Amino acid sequence: MNDITFDTAIARFVQVLRSTMVPEDLEKAILLRDVYGRLSCIVNLTLDEPAKAVISSKLTQALGPFARPERVLATRSDAGAAALLESAHCQHIKIQLGDQTTFVRLLDRKVIGTDWLVKPNVEPSVPPRFVFTS
Repeated sequence: MNDITFDTAIARFVQVLRSTMVPEDLEKAILLRDVYGRLSCIVNLTLDEPAKAVISSKLTQALGPFARPERVLATRSDAGAAALLESAHCQHIKIQLGDQTTFVRLLDRKVIGTDWLVKPNVEPSVPPRFVFTS
């Protein structure tokens, strides 16, 4: 577990998920990375609590500090999950695990980004007014 890094955490996460679900379900899921670099997943499935607990335990053991501690796995029926599953702001990334290729959707909540390169939207200002009084 000590060989996992920020850059390899997503591949390890996908590797564990691939061992517990079919690739088609994984491609419909959303991986979330919070501002601290911790990962969680929302699957578009209905899972009973024992199955969620088993998968969550596997993810937590495999990822260590890169697993989100409070809810590493959520389903569509969990609070706020449906809205995130339909989010258009996710990246589609390709994960290569040996000879297997998996495509996943990632919603990255990092603090850094390229928004500082975007020109600000400046609204046209009204012309200045002059008032003359005596």
